[in-house]
Amino acid sequence: MDRGDVTIGDAATAVGVVVAIVLGVLSWRAARRADAKAETANQHASAANSIAQEALDVAKHQLVLDERAAVKEPWRLIRHQGEKVQLTNTSAYDARHVTIHPPDRTVTRGDFGHELVRAGSSVTVTIVRPWGSDSEVVVTWEAPDGSPQQWTGALPPKE
Repeated sequence: MDRGDVTIGDAATAVGVVVAIVLGVLSWRAARRADAKAETANQHASAANSIAQEALDVAKHQLVLDERAAVKEPWRLIRHQGEKVQLTNTSAYDARHVTIHPPDRTVTRGDFGHELVRAGSSVTVTIVRPWGSDSEVVVTWEAPDGSPQQWTGALPPKE
């Protein structure tokens, strides 16, 4: 065999080496592309998680705001014709055994105790408050479940 003669075995080996190198390069490039795609997918997943967490935080905050808005005052006091004060049951249920406790040192007229004040209805009493006296009105009542309730409100100023 002469050094310049190439046998079929040598050619097959050379082709095998070239094919292995080409396949190795192609495999390496495919692995790099897969890594890049995986990194991009991780970045997208991380961004999606951040957006989802922000949405969850906003939803939780809105829930707190909704709960605060749902808690409303059970009674409303308004001035009604001079010294008369109108107390309205603003809750969703009827109040039983309602007692209005006017501020100390006030002159009062009217019925300050009521067996029943229906939801949405009002009672009117007269409370004359001398200069410098307290303006705190306390309302006590019984909830539908029988539990005692109390609310404190300020006597509205004269118009």
